Amino acid sequence: MRANALRLWAEPRGHVVKILRPLEQGSRLYRAGTGLYNLIQKTLPALHGLYFPFLEKASMHRRPTFILGAREFSAAVRTCEPDLILSTHAHLNHAYWELARRALPASPPAFVTYCGELADGP
Repeated sequence: MRANALRLWAEPRGHVVKILRPLEQGSRLYRAGTGLYNLIQKTLPALHGLYFPFLEKASMHRRPTFILGAREFSAAVRTCEPDLILSTHAHLNHAYWELARRALPASPPAFVTYCGELADGP
């Protein structure tokens, strides 16, 4: 939702926006994890206090070598050549940022986080 809201704001101002969804459109494992996360958010939000720390400890996205679909993400970044990558998931800031920098070493894009879960959170 945040990505679409930002697109709706930016496009009328002349910005070209491409939304990539490396979790939802990536590997089966990432899709399953995203589905579980969304289920928790919708039906049992109290479990968020367990699931989110698990994700941080598991460190699945801390290093580029551990990213499932890293080649596809890097290729998409090279194709788009963005000036800015705006992440709407704080969890993606680690290795995805590094993949974007490696994909465009001569002119790496800026990387910004806009994550609603970080607002007033722990």
